Amino acid sequence: MVMFSYINILLLFIQAPVSFPFSAFVPTMLAGVAAYGLEENGEMVITVVLLLFAVLIASAYLWLYFLSKKRLHMLFIALGLFIIDTVIMLFISMDNISAILIDIVFHIWVIFTLIGLIRSRTAWRENVEK
Repeated sequence: MVMFSYINILLLFIQAPVSFPFSAFVPTMLAGVAAYGLEENGEMVITVVLLLFAVLIASAYLWLYFLSKKRLHMLFIALGLFIIDTVIMLFISMDNISAILIDIVFHIWVIFTLIGLIRSRTAWRENVEK
């Protein structure tokens, strides 16, 4: 997911006609707004700031992935961040849900996967402590 988010940021910035659906929504949206702002207004400062935020948010997912291997609470943070990403996606795309149906299904799948991972890691920790 993180790599697709990075690729989508790049694709949106160079105004490619394609994008990957299996990525985080907020970084992709920020990159799209940055590309549109540069095209319409020529505002380089705003574009750079939005692109930095997009890369930082995508990098947060990567950082949480690596840290979650040793620390269970990082999975809770990743789950919360992804739920926030999903809510923002649903709120912004409320008028055209059918256009992002694949993204919605993917986000729901990731949320359930993270919940299952948290449950299995918690059960494993309880068994190890016994």
